[in-house]
Order: sequence, then C-alpha cells, then structure tokens
Amino acid sequence: MSAPERRAPDSTASGTRSLAELVKQRFLALRLWAVGGLGLLLLPLAYLQAHTEAGGIRDGNPVLIIELLMISVCVLEMWSIRVRGRGSALGNVLPVAAVLATLASLWVNGPGNILFISAAAVLLFVFLPLRPAAYLTLAMMCGGFWILVARWDAEGTVLMRIPIGNGMVLALLIMVGRSVDELVREYRRTLQLLENTLQSVEHGIAVVGTDGVVKAWNDKAADIFDVPPEFRDGRTVTVAELLAVQKARGELPVVAESSPEAARAIEFGGNIFDPNFPERFVRRSMKGRWIEVVTRRMPSGEIVRSYSDVTPYQEAIQAAERAALARASFLGSVSHEFNTPLNAILGLSHLALQSDLSLRQRQWVEQIQGAGYQLSQLVGDVLDVTSVESGALALSRAP
Repeated sequence: MSAPERRAPDSTASGTRSLAELVKQRFLALRLWAVGGLGLLLLPLAYLQAHTEAGGIRDGNPVLIIELLMISVCVLEMWSIRVRGRGSALGNVLPVAAVLATLASLWVNGPGNILFISAAAVLLFVFLPLRPAAYLTLAMMCGGFWILVARWDAEGTVLMRIPIGNGMVLALLIMVGRSVDELVREYRRTLQLLENTLQSVEHGIAVVGTDGVVKAWNDKAADIFDVPPEFRDGRTVTVAELLAVQKARGELPVVAESSPEAARAIEFGGNIFDPNFPERFVRRSMKGRWIEVVTRRMPSGEIVRSYSDVTPYQEAIQAAERAALARASFLGSVSHEFNTPLNAILGLSHLALQSDLSLRQRQWVEQIQGAGYQLSQLVGDVLDVTSVESGALALSRAP
C-alpha cells in the first residue's frame, strides 16, 4: 500500500460521507501531483537515455526500458486517480522501478548518475511508509556503491559522494518523514474525534460547501430524510441531487403544507445560500415526522444545517392548540346559551317592576334583576375572552 493510501485516515463504515474521506481525497491529490511530476521528469530523461552509447530499446538499453515502463505506469496511475477516484495496483510498482532504474543507470552510464540516488530516495519517501523507504534507500546506496567499485573502479572521492551527499539527503528525508507521520497521526486523532462527535449527536448534521456539495453529514441526517442507499456509499452528493430525490417521491408538496416558512424555503429550490433563505423552519417528512431545520452560515462561506426531530413537541403544541380551540368554542357556546334565559329573567323582572307590587316584593324583584345584570356582564366578559383567543375581537376608537 502506498504512503498516501496508508497514511490517510480510514473512512468509517457508515453510509455517510465522512471527514476522513475528504482527507483521503487530499492525499490522492498529492499522489496525483507526485506521479504527474515524475512522468514529466522521466520524459526528457528517457529521450536523453535513448541517445546515449547504450542505444535505444532495440539495443536492449535496460535504463530506457525501465523509464518507459515507469512513464506508462504514471499515465495509468493518473488515469485511475482522475477517473476511478483511487490509485491503481500498478502504482505501487513505481518506487521499486525507480530503484531499479537508478541502479541500472549507474551500471550503464557510470558515476555521473549518482544524483539519481537522491531523486529516487525522494520518490520512495513519497510513495512508501517511513521505515521501508529508509531501508530501500540504504539498500540502493549500498548497491550503487558496489556498482561503482565493481564495474567502474571508482576512486575514493567519487565513492564518498554516496554516503556523504546521499546520506545527508536520507537524514533530511527521515526527519521530514517523521514530522509528516506525526502530523498525520494528530490529524487522524482529531478527525476521529470529530467523526465520533458527528455520529454521536442526537441531531442530524450536514455541512454544505459553497459549490453545493455535501461535505459531511452524519447517519442521523440521512435517516431523518430517508436518503436512498445509493447516496450513502461515500460518493459525492449535491444539494441538487437530494432535491431531485424529494421531487421524485412527491415530498415537496408535503413540506410546503407544513408551515409558511417551509413553503417559503421550497420557493428557493436548492439555493440555500440566498441571504433571504429562512434560517429556521419546521417541516413534515414523508413518514409524518416533524423536523426542525436550522441553517447557519460559517465565515468561510460553507453552511451547517441541523435537523431535529421535534415530533413530540409539535404534537404537544397541536394538542394544546386544539384544546384551547375546544375550550373557546365551549365557552362561546355556553355563554350564548346563558344569554337566552338571562334575557327572559331580565325582561320579566323589568315587567314585574312596572306592576303593582308590595315593598317587600319589589325588593325581591330588584335583587333578582341586579343579579341578572351581574351575570349578564360576566357572560359578556367570557365572550370577550373567547373573541381575544380566537383573534376575532374587533377594536374601535371611542371618545
């Protein structure tokens, strides 16, 4: 396994696109640049090698053959990364081929190619883990030393260039490699912590980039919106694709009927970056659940959206509203029913007071009439309260 693939944190087994997957893509991008640079470097080297005394491919020039094979592997590796999104199996051959090409170049061309040992060492440290890269570099230095002694009878001054010059390069590469490995381990711990936090929260979380691509989301967000399995395999998912899925299964009319804010959010379509897009609204899902959607914009331009299942709270609110409506309806109905007998009591007491009554009888009727007026005032107050709760109270300006 190559160094970028080995050092990239493994993505989780969840169906969501994890943060570790994003880091792995960055390592693939680094590998793509390394392979592309190696291919461009090998092209002039292969041309120059073909015009040396060793001849071309027909003459069996081993250096030229290995360089052409490496160029072919570089092209295949770049195609695999760009098209398939991952490195090819043959890409792991490049470090070993670089060592063979370096030793073959020393065998064919002599001490003038000692510099290639350092170049091959850099390639080893890019593609291999630290320890194997260091061992292979030492083996390559020893092999080069033996070739210069056995084939070219090199002098001490030339031979010292291998341990001194290439040894310094090796020490520098080891220090850089250890620092990079430590940084990668720290990144791995941090990303694992973020991944565990993202998956542990009780709310659905999604991060949308400025290009409309969902950078990260947890299982809760995917479950709340019943995301299809084909969107949970770690591939790139856009807001437009998710909106198309909602349209296909007829979910948008259900959302629009949920609340005025949800209907307003539907009008924006997939343009969630619009400054006028509702920051908070409650919507219904196809399963009848009530979901609160909160949108927050980060300074970098990305958007963080949280999805909370507020079905119990929404049902409690609706139950309270129904109870309040039923209470207001009951009070209004009872109040109107009270008015009928009260009007009879007040009317008959008024008529009774117009007749000839004794003093004691008049006092009784006046008490009945006063109590009736008090009860009528109380019924009127109840009707006013029900009018206020139902929003049907009309106010008028009076002097």
